[in-house]
Amino acid sequence: MASYPRLVSSLAVVATALAIASSGSAESPRALSPDVLDVHINVSNSCRTRVTPPSYGVSAGSTFTVNWINEASSEYPVDIDKVDRFNTVPIVLGLEPGQSYHDDIRAWCGEYTGAFSFRITSPCDKIYIPVDCSAH
Repeated sequence: MASYPRLVSSLAVVATALAIASSGSAESPRALSPDVLDVHINVSNSCRTRVTPPSYGVSAGSTFTVNWINEASSEYPVDIDKVDRFNTVPIVLGLEPGQSYHDDIRAWCGEYTGAFSFRITSPCDKIYIPVDCSAH
């Protein structure tokens, strides 16, 4: 039987956050189209996790939703959370290789102008994607 990601109810987001180190990339948060962000995830059989983009930034007041894509060549399922210094909000549990999930329920940033991270957890490790809600 196929395993499907489960949407987990969100908690209130407190306006102040902590940007957590990304997956080792020296890139600064990038400002991309603030509509839908495609996040590609790949966890290899040697437990190397690759996430694209490694960080993300939008102009103050902009919003975006996320399309989470665990690539077909990935070896492991992943869990996805939104993390700040006050709480952790589960978004997707058990996103299997070859599956994607567009979280169009939550529009991120908007009136919030701080920073937070998305955390990708696999059986191998945890990778953080810093998000800057006032990159410009």
